[in-house]
Amino acid sequence: MNYVASALVAQLDAETRMRLRSAATAIAVLAMFAIAFTYIPDPSSNRVSISWEHDGKLMSGLYTSSYIGWVVGMLTSMLLPFVGFYLVTGSVKRDIERRIWPIVGATPTPRIAYLAGKLLSSFAYLMLLAAISLIPATFLFFRYGHGPFRPVDMITPWLLLVPPSLLFTAAMALLFDVTPGLRGRGGYVVWFFAWTMLFFMIPGQLAGLLDKDRKELENPAFDPAGIVMVEKAVQQTIASRPKSLNLGIGIVSRPIQRIDFPGVPVTAELAALRGAQGLWSVGVLALATVVFPLGAARSARRFSRRRKNGDELREATAEPSLGDIHVRLVTRESRPSFARSVLADVQLLWQTASWLKWPMAGASLLTLVLPARGSSACTAIVLILSAIVISEAAAREALAGTSSLVFAQPGVPRSTVAWKAASVSVFVLAILLSTLTRAALAGPDRFAAIVLGAVFVVSASVGLGWLTQGGKFFSALFTAVWYVAVQGQLDFTGVFAIVPDLTLCASFAGAGLLVLGIAWAQERRRAR
Repeated sequence: MNYVASALVAQLDAETRMRLRSAATAIAVLAMFAIAFTYIPDPSSNRVSISWEHDGKLMSGLYTSSYIGWVVGMLTSMLLPFVGFYLVTGSVKRDIERRIWPIVGATPTPRIAYLAGKLLSSFAYLMLLAAISLIPATFLFFRYGHGPFRPVDMITPWLLLVPPSLLFTAAMALLFDVTPGLRGRGGYVVWFFAWTMLFFMIPGQLAGLLDKDRKELENPAFDPAGIVMVEKAVQQTIASRPKSLNLGIGIVSRPIQRIDFPGVPVTAELAALRGAQGLWSVGVLALATVVFPLGAARSARRFSRRRKNGDELREATAEPSLGDIHVRLVTRESRPSFARSVLADVQLLWQTASWLKWPMAGASLLTLVLPARGSSACTAIVLILSAIVISEAAAREALAGTSSLVFAQPGVPRSTVAWKAASVSVFVLAILLSTLTRAALAGPDRFAAIVLGAVFVVSASVGLGWLTQGGKFFSALFTAVWYVAVQGQLDFTGVFAIVPDLTLCASFAGAGLLVLGIAWAQERRRAR
C-alpha cells in the first residue's frame, strides 16, 4: 500500500513539474487571468453573465459577494472543462510513444496507480488554472461590488461547483488518452460533442430542465458542472421557474433589472451531493484502467512495425564494405529550395491529418452548393477541423524528437517560423478555397472578413505552436473562440454574422500576427 502511495506521489510530482515548466502554462495562466475579467462585466454595459426573464423583464443579480462567487464558479465549472481537456490530455500517449510505459510497467507499480497519478496531476493543474479566476473576481468586487465583502460567500460556491467538474474533466481526458481512436486529433473533435452532452444535455434531461411544466427541479445524480444547482439558485431567488435563463456572457439590448442574488444555501446535504457527483470520476478511471492495455498493446505493435521497417531500411541503404569493389557510388545533385520545403510540409500536413481530412475536404466543397445557413455550418466544420490538423505543425519536429535530424538537412529553411507560416498558409488557403470563392461572390466585405480570419488561424497556430512547443494551447484557445463565434459573438471570420464586422476580424488578425511576430523575434534571439 505504501508503494502505491509512493507511485501516486511520484506521478503527481513529475507531471506537475513538467507542466509548470512548459511555456504553455505561462500563456494559459495569462489567458485565464485575462478571460476572468470578462466574467463580471461593468453593470452599466450591455453585457451580462447570468440573466433570466421574469414577468416580461430581463433580470440579473446585484454584484454581491455571493453573486460574484456563483458567477465565477459557474463559468469556471462549465467553460474550463471545454478548453482544459486539451491542455491535460496526451500524457499517457506521450509515455507510450516514448517507450516510458514499458519501463514503468516493469516495476511493481500497479496500472491503476499509474493512471490515477495521471488523473490527479491533471486535476491539480486544472485547479491551479481555476484558482486564478478568484483574483480578478476579488478585484472586480471592489470595483463594482454591492454590499459588504464576504470572502466565504465568494469562495464557497466556487468550491462547491469547480472541483467535481475539473476532476471529471481530468478523468475524461485520461479515458480519451488511453482509448484507441480517441487519442489525438480525432478525440479533440469528439470532445466538443462529448462536453455538450455530458455537461449540459444529460444533466438537464435528468433534472427536467427541458420540461417547462415542472415547477421545481431536482438535483440529478449526474451533473458534473453543477448546472442544475445554478438553475435552482436562480429559481430560489425569484421564487418561480425562470424563463430564458442565460448562463454565460451575453450581449443584450434591453435594460437589466438587478435584484439580490443569495444563491443556494450551502448545507451538508448539498456538499455531500456534489461529493457523490464527483464519484463519477472514479468510474471513468476504472473504465480507463480496463481500456488501457488495449491501447498500449496497439501502440506497441505499431512501434514494433516501425522499428522493423526501419531495420529493413537501414539494411537496404547500408554502405558497401571495402570488399565490394564492383559497387559504384553515384553522386546526385540536390537543389533544395524554400518552395520545395513548403510543398513537402504541406504534403505532410495532409498525410498526418488522418481521417479528419475527408470530412474537412467534403465540408469545404459543400460550402459552394449549400444555401447560406448550410454553408455557414460547413464552414464551421472546416474551421475547427483544419485548426486541429495544423495545431502541431510548428512543433511537429520538437514533439517527435527529430529536430536535430530535420534541421541538419541542407534544404530546410533557416527560419522555422517562416517555413511553418508559409506551409500552413498554403494548406489553410487550399482548404478554404471553396469558402473564399463563396465569400467573393457574396461581396468584398465577406471576402475580406474570411481572409482576415484565415490570417488569424494561420498566425496564431504557428506562433503559439512554436512558443509553447506543442499544439494543445492553440487547440484549446481556438476551440473556445470558435464556439463563441458560432454562437454569433466574436465572429473572427464574418461567416456567422448577418453583416461581418471587419474591425473585429482585423483585430483578431492583428493579434495573431503579433503572436507570430513574437515567435519570430524569439527565434532570432535564440539563433544569435
